[in-house]
Parts: sequence; structure tokens; C-alpha cells
Amino acid sequence: VGAGDVARQNKYKDLTLTPLTNAALEVKRIRELTSGKAFFGELATEAQFKASARNYGILHFATHGILNHKYPLYSSLVLMGDEEEDGLLHTYELYNMQLNAEMVALSACNTGIGAIKKGEGAMSVARGFAYAGCPNIAMTLWPISDQATQVLMENFYIYLLRGLPKAEALRQAKLNFLNTGDGLICVPYFWSGLILVGTPEPLHSIEPIEYSTWSEYFWLVAVIAVLVVLAIGLILAKKQKA
Repeated sequence: VGAGDVARQNKYKDLTLTPLTNAALEVKRIRELTSGKAFFGELATEAQFKASARNYGILHFATHGILNHKYPLYSSLVLMGDEEEDGLLHTYELYNMQLNAEMVALSACNTGIGAIKKGEGAMSVARGFAYAGCPNIAMTLWPISDQATQVLMENFYIYLLRGLPKAEALRQAKLNFLNTGDGLICVPYFWSGLILVGTPEPLHSIEPIEYSTWSEYFWLVAVIAVLVVLAIGLILAKKQKA
């Protein structure tokens, strides 16, 4: 689910949220990688999510997250509102849902934190998705940069599509982020707040793309080279006999 101009996304007039300029780019790229279904801007409604969420093996949100310390069940993800819903997907609403997704990626601020309840843990938005049946959750531990998260999430899915286990895919995404980044963007604040909880094996909801290794390319080129040399040798041998 992608976010457009989130300042217009819901009926709560006291929310002062800035547009996430990289959220749509993030969702567009992930849609291209996974051949999935994406909802942008005014189509990314709370009602749409509730109506169709059970049909997907992976759910991805790129939007604002609102943390409510006093009433953690009112922490929410910001979507579009309409005549049916206010546009805020609250944690308590997730408790009343049954989802079939193997993984949910919460590319929003503060989705993995909340008030600590004895015997319950953090009462976060992520916990709401776990309660609804999602066994694997990528979530954030503090306010995040949508620019950094766009890069991290794109690489996360690239490595998932290579068949890597989920935790290793996220690790490689972070290493790639550090290896290609420069300056302030490499400070841990920008990349270490995104974590993953769940099962260790690769995702089953996406079809891994087979990537040939360099060694396979090397041997292919070597075999072709040998065949070319043999062919040239045979041609020269025939000419000498003639």
C-alpha cells in the first residue's frame, strides 16, 4: 500500500503529516520486482485494505505510522479515508482481522514499538499484525527516513527473490546500503531501525529468481572458448592438408 499526499489522507483534521516523496517510488519498484498489486494515493484506502488484505501472501505498507504512547491500541497506519473508514488503521482493528499473509513489511515510523505490557510485550502496530495471523513482520524501532527505507526495502526484496532466508536478505540489504552509501546516510540511525521478526526460512509466497553465479558464467565462457579454438584448429588443419 503506497502513500501519496498523506496530509489529505484521512478525516482527522488535526494531523499534520508531510508527504512521503519516496513512498510511491518504493511501492512501484517492489510491485515491479514481485509482479504484485499496488494501491497508490487515493486508492490506498483503509476500506480497500480491509476488503482485500486476506487475498495476499505479502503485505507492504509505505506510509506514515502514528504512535500513541498513552493508548497503544490506537497506534495506527495512515491510509486514505472515505465514507466507510476514517483512514487510520488502528492496532485494535487488526485484532479483529484474520490475515493469511506470510509476511507484512511495515515501512512506516515506529511500527515495532509501543507501551510494554507485562506478559504481552510491546503493544505495537506490528503486534496487531502478528495477532491477526502474520508470522513474519519487518518493522521499525524509531522514526525513519523514507529515502533510506526506499533503498533498504528495494534491496530486501531483491535478496528475497534470490531465495535468501528473510533475516539474511535484510542483512544483505543493509550491507548493500552501507557499501553504496556515503556520508551521513551511513549512520546507524538511517538503516539499523528496520528489523525482522519471524521464521528463519526463505519466503514461500514469492517465486525465487534463479541467478547464475560468476563461476557458472566463467565455465560457460571457457567451454565456448575451447570450442572456438578447436574449430579454428580443424579449419587450419584442413587448409594445410589441402
